[in-house]
Amino acid sequence: MKKFLVFILLLINNFYSFSCGFYPYGEEIRMYFLNPSHFNCSTFNGFHYSSKSFSLEYPYAKNEIAPNDQLWFNYCLGRVPIQAIEDAVYTIPIELFNERNQNKMIQFLYESKDLDAINYLKFAKSCEAGNMYLNDPWERNAVFEKDKMINKINEAIFFSNNVKNKELAFRYQFLAIRLAFYAGERTKVISIFESLPQLNKPTILDYWCLYFRTLVEENKALQSFYAAQVFANAPEKRFAIHRSFDKKLPLEVILKYAKNDEEKANVYALAAMKKVDKSLDYIKKAFELNSNAIFNTFILIREINKIEDWVFTPYYTTFFPSLEKNPFQWDDNLKFSYSILEKRIQSDRLYAKEVLQFLNSLPFKNPQIEVCKAHLAFISKEYQECNKIIANVENQIQKDEKLTSELQLIKALNEIVSQKNGNATISKDIQEILLQNKDNDRFLFAIARELEFLGNTTDAAFLLSKINYNSNFEEGYYNGSFLTWKSRAHKKGSYRDYFDDYFGYLDIIYTPQQLEVIIKTASENNTNSIFINWMKDRIIKEMPKLYDLLGTKYIRQNNLEKALACFQKIDEKYWITNYSLWGDDYIAYDKIFDKNPFFTFKNTPEFIPEKEDFYLTKKSVTERLIYYLEKANNPNESERDFYYFLVANCYRNMIKYGNVWMMRRFGTSSYDVAPFPEDEAEFQNGYLSKKYYKLAYKYSNSEKFKALCLWLAEDYKQLKNKFENEYYDLSDRNCTAFEDYFNSRK
Repeated sequence: MKKFLVFILLLINNFYSFSCGFYPYGEEIRMYFLNPSHFNCSTFNGFHYSSKSFSLEYPYAKNEIAPNDQLWFNYCLGRVPIQAIEDAVYTIPIELFNERNQNKMIQFLYESKDLDAINYLKFAKSCEAGNMYLNDPWERNAVFEKDKMINKINEAIFFSNNVKNKELAFRYQFLAIRLAFYAGERTKVISIFESLPQLNKPTILDYWCLYFRTLVEENKALQSFYAAQVFANAPEKRFAIHRSFDKKLPLEVILKYAKNDEEKANVYALAAMKKVDKSLDYIKKAFELNSNAIFNTFILIREINKIEDWVFTPYYTTFFPSLEKNPFQWDDNLKFSYSILEKRIQSDRLYAKEVLQFLNSLPFKNPQIEVCKAHLAFISKEYQECNKIIANVENQIQKDEKLTSELQLIKALNEIVSQKNGNATISKDIQEILLQNKDNDRFLFAIARELEFLGNTTDAAFLLSKINYNSNFEEGYYNGSFLTWKSRAHKKGSYRDYFDDYFGYLDIIYTPQQLEVIIKTASENNTNSIFINWMKDRIIKEMPKLYDLLGTKYIRQNNLEKALACFQKIDEKYWITNYSLWGDDYIAYDKIFDKNPFFTFKNTPEFIPEKEDFYLTKKSVTERLIYYLEKANNPNESERDFYYFLVANCYRNMIKYGNVWMMRRFGTSSYDVAPFPEDEAEFQNGYLSKKYYKLAYKYSNSEKFKALCLWLAEDYKQLKNKFENEYYDLSDRNCTAFEDYFNSRK
């Protein structure tokens, strides 16, 4: 059953890849290493740079106390656990909110005889049904009627004016503003908001009130200003408020409402966040006006993630950055060259250097900024500077596991690219970093590509074999997530101009000599090195497949002896599994050796009596092809024409539409584009078969057989000139013509 499910998944994957025109995009292709969650920016979750739209996510990290919970914690003098506060405020219904309830916050309030707080919480819970728009299209049963909501607003205002505790009074005013907003009472929202006391140090409640005030503001510039203040200070409201900031407005008209530098900084920071292009000018102003704001770290990390996308996505994967559409995917007439992307990459590396220079100019230093500087130095190819920054900050952040993990990635990448072409290796330090990050496909892939660019294609291949390893159809498991990439040798786009597995990449890009070294290295005695064993394990497991690939590459070069030597290293089970419906896995459904290539053609009646019957595999076909060639090339052989004809048949069947096309390929598609394997011209046109049909023609004594050879060699001009009657006879496609003409040689 498990294997049947794998088979179905393969069919589904092919269906969506081709029939529906699937193409990798967005987060599937975006390259990045800087993880925003490692920089204490969790309250901005949902707004970090991504190819997706902003999303609503819980803004607080695990064990981080939400501001409103902190206010209640302080109100209860620090004597009530946060979980009890959350339950009492948000979960426990009004009918259970009494002194019999064992909740510690409720118990504390009753024991303290704080009836004002108890009454406030009960009142707040009685208003919950009003926290939605009237005329709800879903017709919820709990919707308040308008007059009830007005009454609640008036009650809230009354209680706010009469309760002695100022914090509770403010909370009542917040409830009144919220109820007025959902009741559609815009003027009440404004009037209540304007009556709020002006505090020297606003709390989260101030910004919750400002949130509703922002939503009813009709002046777009003022609304944008308010939105910037809410976004900066109320994490829970960020997703709902960010659309109220109009990024099309000149910042000058928004900034005129700011009363201090902090408010101005919030405007610049939100403007930077909303920009999808370069935002350095806004970032500089935000840092200048409020250097300690956590907002600054967020927009800085976001900008670096942008640069990563602009530089690394095309540099490593040859895809356009994730927020851009690839024009070469949809138009087959457009020619592609990596140089198109390379110019942009160079420009964006210069921008990375600008951001680095800005950080270097800051009058303060902190570990987060230093890690960012190291990464920007790497991106801008300032490798020596990157090393210096790493050396200076490495010891400072040893206790910070998240920042240390970020620095380790940068350190490894920087060490690899700093090596000389032709001498790149993986040092012990990098080995350890790779093992620590063995589930980080983007990082493994980047290291592999850098090694490849420096000529170490062997270690590159080992690392590429780890990419998407846990995403494959192993043990019936498929998680639907793949890292994809293209070769810099691609010339134009199509639905299938990319790779998502090391094997397909080696198939197209690597030479037989490079593959031989990979196999030799994998076959060497394993050491006790955990890293070496981990790096090699997949290729060692898939060694028969690699020998199949190497032999196939030699078939493409028509080096039959070397091809056979490779195929002979593969046991029979592999052939049955991969090229037969009777195998252990349903992975051979489209490449079955079911027709003898020496005696039969597709869609053609059988016309040659099979003298020999043997189990068809790449090995047996290659063995027989060598044998028939030896017979055909032997001057003492009396039936040289016959053997040349069989050889020609086999080569004809190795082309794209032949019945053993899998001798040259592991898969075919109408969407395939360059780069192709080196025998593409042969695969499409069958030049070798034409060569051997001509030799069969040369050594034959039968005119009809000669005519058949010329027909199959597609030499119609010579056929018509020498055998005009036979030319017209064969042109008529007589069902028995091939058989008659072949038998004429007897």
